[in-house]
Amino acid sequence: LSAWFVTPRFHHWHHGIEKEAIDVNFAVHFPILDKIFGSHHMPENGRWPEGYGIGGHPVPKGYWQQFLHPFRRNKKS
Repeated sequence: LSAWFVTPRFHHWHHGIEKEAIDVNFAVHFPILDKIFGSHHMPENGRWPEGYGIGGHPVPKGYWQQFLHPFRRNKKS
């Protein structure tokens, strides 16, 4: 199935924090598009990303904290 359609693991690699996950897996439905354009990444060993987001960029934990985060002033300013 994953050869023809985007799966959760494919999409997780799009958001992975690892260096190998930068600029990969852009296809919304069909991973063949990423294979054609050279942006396909799917490790053979079945592993998943260790984390998500942008390295060094703090993201609050929890739904409401993340929802309100953009509206709060930076405490360092």
